[in-house]
Amino acid sequence: MRSRLQHPGIIAGRKKKLVAGVRFSLWLGDHSGEFDCNECKEKNRIIRNCHNRAGCSEEILEGKQEWDSIPTGRRPALKIPWAPTKFMACPISTITSKTWQILALINDCTSAESTDLLHMPYSGPGGQLGTIFDQPEWFRDAVRIVRAERGAYRAWKIKQPPSSPHGGRKSK
Repeated sequence: MRSRLQHPGIIAGRKKKLVAGVRFSLWLGDHSGEFDCNECKEKNRIIRNCHNRAGCSEEILEGKQEWDSIPTGRRPALKIPWAPTKFMACPISTITSKTWQILALINDCTSAESTDLLHMPYSGPGGQLGTIFDQPEWFRDAVRIVRAERGAYRAWKIKQPPSSPHGGRKSK
């Protein structure tokens, strides 16, 4: 199977967007419908800073040091509860189509519950079935990022009390 997606540029400074994309997609799995552009009213688009109308210099914040670049009084559109990620603009308009393509490719190649690679998107020498070593470096890096983020999410989810609105273990 040959993927149409060529070098998407993870190595060239795309890691932050990919990490944010994975975190948002995991968050969205528990909150489907909360970020639906067709249902979003103008008031919410302003509050969520859709398409970064407020002109924040950073649309995605990681950790505390980046808060210095945000205007006083500006609140995040979304905080990821298990990670230091804060979206200063609506995640739907912030996460690029390239990021979604990379995540889709990884999801197509892995099982839903784990990050074990079931399929390799790129062929080996002579068109033979490819191994992990035949895959481009950006793909291997992206798989490592998705594995780490899914693991962090699962660890956080397990620690949540059963009554938590964020999920956690269900009581039997």
